[in-house]
Amino acid sequence: MTNQITTNKVLTFRGLAIGDKTDLSPYQMKFVTAQESMTLDLLMSNENLRHRIVFYNRLIGYTGVKFDANENQQSYFDDQVVPLMLRINPKVRAGEILLSYELALKGNIDYKLFRECNFTQMNELYKLYKEEETKAFSNEIKNQRLFAQKEIELSEEEKELKLIGFIDEALSIVNQSKQYYMIGVHDAIYDQLKQRGVLKVAKDEAESVWEEAKECTANKMRSFKATSKSTYEMNKYTRLIESIKIAELGKESAVVDTAKMLILNKYLKDWAFDGLTGKEIIYLK
Repeated sequence: MTNQITTNKVLTFRGLAIGDKTDLSPYQMKFVTAQESMTLDLLMSNENLRHRIVFYNRLIGYTGVKFDANENQQSYFDDQVVPLMLRINPKVRAGEILLSYELALKGNIDYKLFRECNFTQMNELYKLYKEEETKAFSNEIKNQRLFAQKEIELSEEEKELKLIGFIDEALSIVNQSKQYYMIGVHDAIYDQLKQRGVLKVAKDEAESVWEEAKECTANKMRSFKATSKSTYEMNKYTRLIESIKIAELGKESAVVDTAKMLILNKYLKDWAFDGLTGKEIIYLK
């Protein structure tokens, strides 16, 4: 379930540049290998059933949990453990879970394992695992922070020029009768323009856009659900759609992102129609 790490390849771990394989201790390499393992979400797909059974058997081996003769071990983990784990930790990887149990058994993590294996235990172990992971890379994290502190920050003028460039690019897209959407950029433009007082969104407009954003986001989830290849994935998107439907204003991150995109595009269309440039827009009040 893990990918091989090539010797002399520059590794990144939790956003850190940590050199190559030879720079790390065997203990640190355990964490790197675990993070490169299959995500728990992907493990739940039908095509990975064989890997999933191996994963469950290793958990049973680590904990010594016993099942009654009439109990279905796979159904227990599929229905009562993994879905809850993914709901709380959607990006968790199978290797991280297994390593957390291994470290608990070896005493690297202070957690007493009993003859049970459930969501509560797995979630508590995972939290302790992430703490141990941070300790294992404490020097690398410290060095990275020191390096970041030494980096020269952009001047206010440079930040302004960067924002103008993004806005001009967005205007060129809108001028082609297209909707502007760029992950990590459109929301930054929205936030900065709102902070500068350029974007002013009344409460009734915000509420109206929120309902539109909920529908757009739900439709996107429905399209993902339609192409799902497993019952687990279908159920996951069904739950997401239901949570989106009842999401209160500003309470669902995916809907917030869509709402920002919709509002920004409304303004961009007006500005493009008026022939404004990014440099002019940032000074609007």
